Amino acid sequence: MRYEKGYVMPMSKIAVIGPRDAILAFSALGADTFPASDRDSALSAIEKARTLGYQLVFVTETVAEQVAGPLNL
Repeated sequence: MRYEKGYVMPMSKIAVIGPRDAILAFSALGADTFPASDRDSALSAIEKARTLGYQLVFVTETVAEQVAGPLNL
């Protein structure tokens, strides 16, 4: 595929969800971060990322363990 000079590829919306200290560095890489310190805030952040149309959502291992049951993972 050829692109015209000056073409800018659209970026996917990427979200990272987890404890603030674990996700902070991802914002420097261009990802949007959603701090979550407990099960309820993690579920809320996941729902927010879904409704805002993020194409890729990363969650830390801690968050994944907290939400595995409610999300049927």
